[in-house]
Amino acid sequence: MKPSVSNCSFCFSSVCSAVRAFFPEDYMGALVSWILGSMQPEVIRQAIVDQNRKELEYHKKREKMVHDQHREITVLRKKHQEALHDCDTKNTPHRKPIVTKSNDEEMQRVLLKQEEELYSLDRKIVQAIDHLLTAQQKKFQDLGLPGMKETMVSQDIQQQMIVIDVVARLAGVDGQAKCTQSSR
Repeated sequence: MKPSVSNCSFCFSSVCSAVRAFFPEDYMGALVSWILGSMQPEVIRQAIVDQNRKELEYHKKREKMVHDQHREITVLRKKHQEALHDCDTKNTPHRKPIVTKSNDEEMQRVLLKQEEELYSLDRKIVQAIDHLLTAQQKKFQDLGLPGMKETMVSQDIQQQMIVIDVVARLAGVDGQAKCTQSSR
């Protein structure tokens, strides 16, 4: 049985009114005029590719830190196990509580240090992504893309992301285009 509009849980007219509220008619007209007259697909493609490449670099940098930290913890656990094993094999079981306490304290220090390092890197990445966002907004503003301006207002950024995605698709960027947005 084919679904009809009347039994659909989703109403097309409500979507249209939501789009109209988010993108007023005069804005849509300016956007269509820009797409038909001023759009430079190669410049848009290159901007999106550059943006994605930079975001991937940040992701890989964070991923490497997490991997290195995991490896450090694995090595430390092995070292601690060996120290406890030495208490058994060297006939010094009375030292086991001291070694255990020392191991626990060292592990806590390393975990705290790693948490601080990761937090610091995350802050740097968020700042860098904010900078990318501003640069992207400026680039598209310079191209004359309607609605593009430097802003940190989340609704404006969301609107810009939608427009950039549509324009990127028109420019032939494979897959869904990404627009940088920090976690604001």
